[in-house]
Amino acid sequence: VTMRNLFRYKQRVAMTIVGIAGCTALLLAGFGVRDSISGVAQRQYGGIFRYSDLLVLKNETQTINGDLEKLLTKEPIQNPAFIRQSAFTCETAGKSLDAYLIVPENEKAFSRFFSLTSTLTGAGAALNDSGVIISQKLSDTFKIGKGDNIKVKDADNNVYTFPVSDVAENHIQDYIYMSKSLYGKIFGRPVSYNIIVSDYSGSKKALAEQLISSDLVANVNFTDDMWHQAEGMNKSLDSVVVLLVCVASILMVIVLYNLTSINISERKREIATLKVLGFNDRETNGYVYRETWILTLISIGVGLILGIGVHRLVMDMINKNAPILFFIQIKGFSYGWTLLIAMTVSVIMQIITYFKLQTVDMIESLKSVE
Repeated sequence: VTMRNLFRYKQRVAMTIVGIAGCTALLLAGFGVRDSISGVAQRQYGGIFRYSDLLVLKNETQTINGDLEKLLTKEPIQNPAFIRQSAFTCETAGKSLDAYLIVPENEKAFSRFFSLTSTLTGAGAALNDSGVIISQKLSDTFKIGKGDNIKVKDADNNVYTFPVSDVAENHIQDYIYMSKSLYGKIFGRPVSYNIIVSDYSGSKKALAEQLISSDLVANVNFTDDMWHQAEGMNKSLDSVVVLLVCVASILMVIVLYNLTSINISERKREIATLKVLGFNDRETNGYVYRETWILTLISIGVGLILGIGVHRLVMDMINKNAPILFFIQIKGFSYGWTLLIAMTVSVIMQIITYFKLQTVDMIESLKSVE
């Protein structure tokens, strides 16, 4: 009988720790996903890309002159800078990613509108003639770093090999940054530019209409619009986060209620004995709940540690299949909310099961045979 009771006790402890720790880990992972998707668009279109508008030219050109120069002078566009943007496909070992090659006409102007931070050193990443700077996801997907080579293919299936000099932080789409001198060496021709980035603070609609009607500009993109569009994509994941948090909370309620009920049903004789000996309701409840509280606190602590790993696993899966590279972070408030929800559910369950303890019949419980 003693061995059987010991086995039941160990089983109950294990069930409590596994159940509550698992629910706590899911809660923390849910809040962590929210933290990871929050601020990505702001970082990309406010911290990395600092231009206010992007003008796609109808025809490629090497200098700002003639009608284009007159147009830019006429409109309130400040600090226009030429870049070349062309699409390539990176393919290696069955993996494929589309990336844009960015070649600036003026590197000083480029650094004004593109703030590249090296993921290797944490310092600013500068263009040089020894290699290209690739975005973070390209590096992670193809396991490429500084000193390696990346192979790309253009729309005509021409394959080029670029030496990599650095890896830059990037979150939305993938980019390869190259100096115009290195472009000339690899492609054997001077750079022709097809995009202008600049600062503009006036009416977006009026500017777009004027530029497109000029027959020199094919399209106008504003950073604010791209920012809001990316934010909208991120908000679509909010419902998934809410669902995950709600499911984890409900699951914790079910787990705690069932475990407490099992605890009471298996210890009816002990509870009845305490009542017969003259213990009041408060002392009897404390006898049961003291153990439950200790196990709950241990389980929550284990769940918080486990939740870090669950969150990283979830974010790795999302980043692998999404066009956006989200942060992998859990903010301090998320730990606080997880702890608060877990403790609140525990208190509610103990209040509910308090009334169940009042229904324990002393005579019947003492008559039962184990």
